[in-house]
Amino acid sequence: LYFTWAGFYMTMGWLPALLGLILFSTQIYTYEEYQTFENPFVAIYGFFICVWATLFASLWKSLENTRKYEWDTLEFENQEEKTEEFKNNPMTEKIEDDNGEVVDYEFDDGEWFPWPTGRARYQVMSYAVVMVMNVLVVLSSLFIWEVVAQPMMKPNEVLVGAVVCGLLSMAVTVLVDSAMDGVPEFGMEGWMSDLIAQENWETPTTQEDSMILKTFYYKIFNKYFMLFWVAFFANHFTLFVDEAPCPDWQCMPVLQVVFVVKVVGGMLYIMIQTYLFPIISKALNASGDDGTKVSKTQMEEQFEWPAASAIAQNYKVMVYQFGYVAMFSVAFPIVPLVCSLYNLLELRSRAFRLLTGCKRPAYQCAADIGAYQQLIEILTALSVITNASILGFTSHGYYFYFPEMTSVQRVWVTVIVEHITFLVKLFLEGVIPTEPQDARLAWDVQQRKKRGQLSKWNISEFKEEGK
Repeated sequence: LYFTWAGFYMTMGWLPALLGLILFSTQIYTYEEYQTFENPFVAIYGFFICVWATLFASLWKSLENTRKYEWDTLEFENQEEKTEEFKNNPMTEKIEDDNGEVVDYEFDDGEWFPWPTGRARYQVMSYAVVMVMNVLVVLSSLFIWEVVAQPMMKPNEVLVGAVVCGLLSMAVTVLVDSAMDGVPEFGMEGWMSDLIAQENWETPTTQEDSMILKTFYYKIFNKYFMLFWVAFFANHFTLFVDEAPCPDWQCMPVLQVVFVVKVVGGMLYIMIQTYLFPIISKALNASGDDGTKVSKTQMEEQFEWPAASAIAQNYKVMVYQFGYVAMFSVAFPIVPLVCSLYNLLELRSRAFRLLTGCKRPAYQCAADIGAYQQLIEILTALSVITNASILGFTSHGYYFYFPEMTSVQRVWVTVIVEHITFLVKLFLEGVIPTEPQDARLAWDVQQRKKRGQLSKWNISEFKEEGK
């Protein structure tokens, strides 16, 4: 299912990539006239990005449901077995029958108020750690902006300061991600894995969904906070100094540079983590106790290959990249093309490494992409707000259409455009069918044939009622 989703995302990604390339070409052409990369077509592109994100989320749900019928995974989550870790956990209650045999396992979800109990108690611990990390990210980001980067900027000279801001922000992102997610290439587990394990979920799917959602609660700050700050708040709020606005109060040039640095820098780090870290780890483990290199047979070397990364980790990179494209690509429209080219290379490289550099992964069934669907829908909704606000407050996109509008009218135009875009989003979600009728009919026919054949074999639990 991952490669189905990744292929669909890459295919859809070419739409903003190609249109972004066209827009970027017009920006270069009109730069001499406007002395800025802004032009009248940026607002159109921002509206298109919101529509594209909505289409992506809705069309994927349709394709995902089609695969459920084609692969017969509709009841997978209801039939999923409880994990051995859950069964053997001392907190798990064992349900026994009259003969003293264990027939089921349960763990109290607990109550949140007035005092957390059961699983809720451990979830509070997870949320507390996430909140602390978010506070650290916010404080470090404000320090980077106000104390380090902003003093390096001057009117028409923002490049150096913005690059430094983007690099330091990316460094914070890498450090926090390493602490929370771990660095599996060096055998380091993250804090989030331990926190989720304490919550003692019954099945792999429920545990994975909890991991995805709680990871999102800190990653939305860790990955996007600096961009939100530069785009919407830098001119209005400070913490460590009295005043730290963008040069000439123009944040769009700064946002463009910081956005590119964070996206491209993140790609480079992922490539280093994927390809360089395993080489370093292998080199460190290749020496014996006396420092000499140990000769191994081909089978011994393959036996020591690293395990394939978890499927949820593969989704994570592209989902948060989708967030960058959907929410901020209007600031620098060539970025979606860079992302598409990177994805084209990364997907094939990942598949090659899966076949030639990792242990064969065990089969893992999945009915859907889990909580990542919720993340995509949240990012899609946020994209409407960020695109309308960047065009209305950070840039001068609406002034190309309403050159005489006042500051109050600018706010009203931004709010109206945002609401219209939300209405278009809701309309598209309503008219795009997410229940594939052809796939459902084919599945019904298949199930009738299966039940009829099993009935012939006298397997009574599969017999149709009344026949």
